[in-house]
Amino acid sequence: MSFGESIKTVFTKYAEFSGRATRPEFWWWVLFTFLVSAGLGAIQLPMITVDDSGQLALTTTTLSGLWALATLLPSLAVTVRRLRDAGYGWGHVFWFLLPLAGVIVLIVLCAKPTQVAPASYGYAQPQGYAPQGYAPPQGYAPPPQAGGTPGAAPTGTPPAAATPPAQTPPAGPTPPPAPGS
Repeated sequence: MSFGESIKTVFTKYAEFSGRATRPEFWWWVLFTFLVSAGLGAIQLPMITVDDSGQLALTTTTLSGLWALATLLPSLAVTVRRLRDAGYGWGHVFWFLLPLAGVIVLIVLCAKPTQVAPASYGYAQPQGYAPQGYAPPQGYAPPPQAGGTPGAAPTGTPPAAATPPAQTPPAGPTPPPAPGS
């Protein structure tokens, strides 16, 4: 995923906490928000305020605070999706509340590779996975196996069971012949 695609994806999923976010999507977003925040922090805007003594005062402010507020929700959402993609629950986002150490823990967790996990949580599935209760469409034939014929049972599976044998009476003493026979 490229830098631009990542930013577009995060803004498209502005407040979507379900699903997954890949490592490139997350780290491009972190770089983007850092660069914009640094750029906005460098711009000083004059602002008139009232100081403690009631006098008007000229101070300066930056737009980076407004930027941080505007990107808070998408940043939380992409972090939750990234944690889920790495195999961790959304509750790990609260590490952020622990000064310094919490940020380091989150960096380590978000740097982990994608983990395969159950589909009910929006996780990635291994190739060829079919959810429980899934049946292929009518007329679907599996791809032919190497050296096999289309529609034939895949190698390694037993052939269909034959019809069960006829029931025979239990072995035991033979009854006496009927009189008059």
